[in-house]
Amino acid sequence: IPVPTVKVRTGKELKLKKIRFNARFIAWTAVFAALAAVLQLLEFHLPILPTFLAVDFSELPAVLASFSLGPSSGVLVCLVKNLIKLITTTTGGVGELANFLIGIFYVIPAGLIYKYKRTFGGAVIGMISGIICCGLISVPLNYYVTYPVYYNFMSQDAILGMYQAIYSGTDSILEALFIFNVPMTAGKMLINSAITLLVYKKLSNLIKFGIRRKKQTAQTTNACDVNCTKAETPSDNGKSELSSKEK
Repeated sequence: IPVPTVKVRTGKELKLKKIRFNARFIAWTAVFAALAAVLQLLEFHLPILPTFLAVDFSELPAVLASFSLGPSSGVLVCLVKNLIKLITTTTGGVGELANFLIGIFYVIPAGLIYKYKRTFGGAVIGMISGIICCGLISVPLNYYVTYPVYYNFMSQDAILGMYQAIYSGTDSILEALFIFNVPMTAGKMLINSAITLLVYKKLSNLIKFGIRRKKQTAQTTNACDVNCTKAETPSDNGKSELSSKEK
């Protein structure tokens, strides 16, 4: 009668599993960060916005990383892409800091909600929450941090004049942020979210494919080891017959 056994993972097996996870995390985060850095270089300007405001979709890889590997990966992608952008910065790093903070206020809520509600609805709720958070934080961040630095290169009246050239009813920088910057930020993140919903499932399967193959290989190897051990070990009946013959 076969005796039921319980497989207990040793400390060495758990350590190897953790190392494999860390390697996968680092490798895919690096891939997403590189893609985000490229997308950030492909920024463009819209005629309905002042010329110093550029649009890019570099948060797309960040939210994909946040969904597939966790919010910490999304934050790292936002950090790395802005560190790379520092090489060609024209804002003394303040623009990159603002971009980083707005980015993490998008990917952290999205990633956290999806982590605990891994459904299509959870993904939608997470991204909507992220859009609201980064849209709201963009106003105080630009008003108190980014624009005061811009004033060293361009006067406040000149910046306000660029907004007024598009919409003459703009009376102040704060009003301009609500009229132009918040819709621009929300719209950009909305497009990122729509693309994410289209491609995430396939990308997630690609990321998990290697892990499934490794598990299947490990299970096959373990099964072979068990079968080989059983084949090499004589049965109790065999031992009894040998003992009888010797007698």
